[in-house]
Amino acid sequence: MCVLWCGAENVSHLFVTCRVVSRVWYDIFRWLGWELVLPRDLLGLFEGYCVFPRRESIMCGFLLIWHSVVWSIWSTRNDLVFSGRILDVEQ
Repeated sequence: MCVLWCGAENVSHLFVTCRVVSRVWYDIFRWLGWELVLPRDLLGLFEGYCVFPRRESIMCGFLLIWHSVVWSIWSTRNDLVFSGRILDVEQ
């Protein structure tokens, strides 16, 4: 079960379709000035994320953002699972 009690946890749910995580992706895309249609899985989101930048230096920056978000989701999930805490969604 998802640590936010919103569905069965699997890779797609954890990183893409969870109600809190999808909001994070929407906010990041909005911050970058893009519209987002969430795909069903993490690979689809990654591929969509990598389509836009054309210069290598910009692509490196985008990949840094991508990895930072995925790492934050993973480490927050693990913290919640192993500490037994409840997530403050605003956090």
